[in-house]
Amino acid sequence: MRGKVLSRMKRTCLLGLMIISVTSLTACGKSEKVESSSSSKESQPLATSSITETSSSVVEETTANDEKEEQKNALKDKESLEWFGDVRNDKTGNWRLAQYSSADSLETFAADYYHAFFESDDEIHAVINRSLNVTGRVSVIMDDTLDITLFDYVDKEEHDADMLFTGTLLKEYWVTISTGEIEEIQ
Repeated sequence: MRGKVLSRMKRTCLLGLMIISVTSLTACGKSEKVESSSSSKESQPLATSSITETSSSVVEETTANDEKEEQKNALKDKESLEWFGDVRNDKTGNWRLAQYSSADSLETFAADYYHAFFESDDEIHAVINRSLNVTGRVSVIMDDTLDITLFDYVDKEEHDADMLFTGTLLKEYWVTISTGEIEEIQ
């Protein structure tokens, strides 16, 4: 609870500083005369919209990052999820690793997991469920669809990309990212 309050305070302070910066920059802007090609002299103010647009995009990016961090923390708490990141001996650079220890099956929260942890649709995530001894492979197969394939966990497979997903195939699901709808494939 205290962490959330501090996070909100930091976000509020950052937003306030950005607004003050933008306001002071636009207030200090000068109007200059610009000559047009038709030799008539008209007074036109210089544009400050690029400063406002840049500040706006920084605020949006900061807010999006904060929301993503909140999603990550919520999943970590709810599912007892640990995030490890890159997989050892991955030849593609696109494999990621996480594990959790709740009784929930991966397909039930796969869309939330995608929103919280995927940085690119090219990634393949190995998500190990310690409670059920199951390894899940999460990948994007279409614009709005995740493929969730569940395998029996193989001892120490998380330590080497060559060992991941070598257990017996248990189930496969497609999950709609935007709705969380689950379709059993096999």
